Amino acid sequence: MKKKSERLAPVLKLETMKEKNAVINYADARSRLDLEQNKLQQLIDYSQEYQLMVERKGREGISATQLHSLHQFLHKLNGAIAQQQEQLLLAQDEAEQKEQSWLLQRGATKNMEKLVARHAKSERQDSDKKEQKALDEQSLQTWHGYL
Repeated sequence: MKKKSERLAPVLKLETMKEKNAVINYADARSRLDLEQNKLQQLIDYSQEYQLMVERKGREGISATQLHSLHQFLHKLNGAIAQQQEQLLLAQDEAEQKEQSWLLQRGATKNMEKLVARHAKSERQDSDKKEQKALDEQSLQTWHGYL
C-alpha cells in the first residue's frame, strides 16, 4: 500500500499547476493594467500638448470657427481620457481579483506542501522506529546467543 505522502503527491502537483495558472493570469492582468495606464498617460500628454497649441493659436489670432473646431476636438479628447480612465479602473479591478486568486491558490499550495511534508516526516519517523526496533531485537538475539 502506498504511503499517504505518496498518495497526496498528485494532489500537490494539481495545486502547484493551479498556482502556476493563477500566476500567469495575474501577470496577464498586470500587463493589461500597465498597457491601460500607458494609454491613459499618452492621451493626457497629447491633451496637454494640444491645449498648449490651442492657446498658442488663440494668441496668434485664428478665426472663431477654427478656434471652435479646436475646442471641439479638445472636448472629444477629454471624453477619450474619461473613457480610458474607466478602462484603467476595470483593469485595476481585474488585476486585484487575479492577485487575490493567486494569493488564495498560493495558500492552498503551501498548505498542501505542509501536509505532504508532515506525512512524510511521520512516515520517516515510523520507519526509523521500525528499523530501530528491528536492530534492538537483533542485538538482543545476538546478546542472548552469547549467553
